[in-house]
Amino acid sequence: VGLGGRLDATNIVDNDMAVITSIDIDHTDFLGSTREQIGFEKAGIFRANKPVIIGEPNIPQSMLAHAETLGCQLFCRHLDWHFCQQEQSWTWQTTREDEKVRWNLLADLPLCQIPLANAATALAAVQKLPFEISLETVKKSLLEVELTGRFQTMKPASLTHLAQMVQREVEALPRMIIDVGHNPHAARYLAEKLTALKAKSQGKVIAVCGILKDKDAIGVLTPLLPLVDEWCCVTLGGYRGQHGEDLFVTLQQVATQQHLSVQGSYLDSVAEGVKSAVEMANKNDTVLVFGSFHTVGEFLTLAQA
Repeated sequence: VGLGGRLDATNIVDNDMAVITSIDIDHTDFLGSTREQIGFEKAGIFRANKPVIIGEPNIPQSMLAHAETLGCQLFCRHLDWHFCQQEQSWTWQTTREDEKVRWNLLADLPLCQIPLANAATALAAVQKLPFEISLETVKKSLLEVELTGRFQTMKPASLTHLAQMVQREVEALPRMIIDVGHNPHAARYLAEKLTALKAKSQGKVIAVCGILKDKDAIGVLTPLLPLVDEWCCVTLGGYRGQHGEDLFVTLQQVATQQHLSVQGSYLDSVAEGVKSAVEMANKNDTVLVFGSFHTVGEFLTLAQA
């Protein structure tokens, strides 16, 4: 579903199963400004007497009430199933003995490149499918799954034009990572990934950040501020676009609240921000381009021109 659920164009299709991954404050102009309002809009994809898989641990009452009204077959995280991460693997398990599922316990599952909560929710959905999927296929899928634009490391072959623009060899470019996350929930996941990266990498993290003016910029910047060494706040175009200078002011406000100093600048475009970030980075550094689909889209157009 593209946006929300109840009024999304894809909701014209009557599904046999609905899956909710997470719920956070976003697209408030369309979905409402509270989790209860947004939960109701998302619940619009539920169908009467059909399975509903919910991976959100803090389920809005509006969603549960709508599911009860429709007689949906709920299968919820913490209530009916849970998962636990170990150092090199993870485990998925049902918590209801009376639940009819394909597997009650899945242990030694391989870690994957998408949020583990989403992978666990997908496994919960697999349990309710009306056809067989082998455990071998599940494990193979976990090893291979990736989501374009979510903490995605760019391959050298896709950076040829960028290298030419900054007059460097591709091999001399810093690590380039893109992430389309644009709400606090996505930013917290991004912060987890950056924390893990910094634990095994000695270079700096330089962020090229562009956020639309109708997004919760404070909520996005707050978890990331301690992890970024240098900021390039960039202007996004269009009527929803935000000037880089305004975003940098917000960043400074967040830094003040956290009693942290912030190093950075603001630039008039994604192209200028990327050029500035790459020029100040060395091969061991990481340049993170994030904050919006628009930000990442402009970068991809630039890099692959």
